[in-house]
Amino acid sequence: MIHWKKQIKKQENNPLSKAPFAVIFDMDGVLLDTENIAKQCWKAAAETVGWEDWEKTYLGVVGNPMDVQQAAMNETLGEEGGTRFREVIREHFREGFSGGPLPVKTGAEEVLSLLHENGIPLAVASSTIEEIVRRNLTDTDLLHYFDKVIGGDQIRNGKPAPDIFLKAAEVLDRPPEECYVIEDSFHGIRAAHYAGCHPVMVPDVLQPTREIADLAQEIFPSLLETAEYFRMLCETTKQEN
Repeated sequence: MIHWKKQIKKQENNPLSKAPFAVIFDMDGVLLDTENIAKQCWKAAAETVGWEDWEKTYLGVVGNPMDVQQAAMNETLGEEGGTRFREVIREHFREGFSGGPLPVKTGAEEVLSLLHENGIPLAVASSTIEEIVRRNLTDTDLLHYFDKVIGGDQIRNGKPAPDIFLKAAEVLDRPPEECYVIEDSFHGIRAAHYAGCHPVMVPDVLQPTREIADLAQEIFPSLLETAEYFRMLCETTKQEN
């Protein structure tokens, strides 16, 4: 496969460029348990409008920006039906999940605190717009771990294009090959691979296919195992230095 690599020259005296590597996290389905919420809302909305085979479309757009999801809805339901379906999804979300902070995924606090304590530069790169990313991470008390935040509104092409991870590597002042990307979606793993980063998959609603397993450098059942992996990596790099 083709890698879209962008040459990033480290800036002198930049503390972010002195660590042995950097880590870029997706938000939805990785740090926050939002994909399962989204699936519940899709299911409830489908029951409301009578869309029986909704799940195939849903699984095909997991991890995609909203415009891609809307296009998939419109393709099956028509523009008016797709717009109505999106509105019903939002209604179900407001009724069931808008009363407080979104649930945090198991192990998120552990892996973020471990990396932060070891001085590893951290970014979150999400297809969600930056304002909402910052709000959700503030509400869940995770924002303070991150050096940089990249939202889907800051890049031209969404995943599986590599744009968002190339942008994250750039603002972290790291070449892509020194960045690990933590993702749960197929398009996210593809994007990390195309960017020339190290893709690490923590599956959520989708289990890896053979293609995705081949693209991922590591696959862990949760962020707890991911934290242990980075604990050993930090110890190894300290011994080498």
